[in-house]
Amino acid sequence: MASSYQEDGKNPFYLAEDSHVIELVQEAYREGLAIAAICHGPIVLARAGILEGKKATGHTTIADDLTKAGAEYIKEKVDIDGLIATGNWPYFLELALAFADTLLKVKPRVYVVANRIDLPLNMQVVKQGLYKFRVRFTTPEALDKLESRILILGGPAAYEGVGELVKQLLTEEEQQRIWEAEETGVIIAKRAVWYEKQVIVVAAGRDRWATQRAVKELIAQIAEELASP
Repeated sequence: MASSYQEDGKNPFYLAEDSHVIELVQEAYREGLAIAAICHGPIVLARAGILEGKKATGHTTIADDLTKAGAEYIKEKVDIDGLIATGNWPYFLELALAFADTLLKVKPRVYVVANRIDLPLNMQVVKQGLYKFRVRFTTPEALDKLESRILILGGPAAYEGVGELVKQLLTEEEQQRIWEAEETGVIIAKRAVWYEKQVIVVAAGRDRWATQRAVKELIAQIAEELASP
């Protein structure tokens, strides 16, 4: 997913005064998404405060605005700084090609669902093992079920709504596998549950310690499952 503002003329100046647009850009930046802007478009990124310490290009009339926002203005057709791509008019094709390369650098996002006890027990292993992903931790109540990749820590008896979520996802036979698992616990992958291109992995054991061992010992397999929705 990416946020792209390929506007020219006066439109970017109106967008730069829209608080909803600014919040959208800031959220995209926090989430580690790729962002592109061309011609006068970088003024929106400047107003959002995401160009500080970065190189950027754009129409010469906004050079001072970019500089005041902490960017280093450069007179180039296109510039890539991290996941931010900026371009000067009229080099739309050049920016599009550069932006395509930038998109390849964006890590896929994984939402990890856990209760307040299981989360700290597994957070470090999950972050280290899923280093190829942008990991976000959430609760069952806050989970967006249309996310492409979801990891659930805990079985049918887990507290704070995690167990209820697991019961919705797993068949009785799959739930029984968790209860009958040895001390290492198990992982169960489900696909196309709430929509077609989706993978949900449940890592669980008969208790939270077995769940913790399942996460620690099977984290490579978990990462492999999540890599292919």
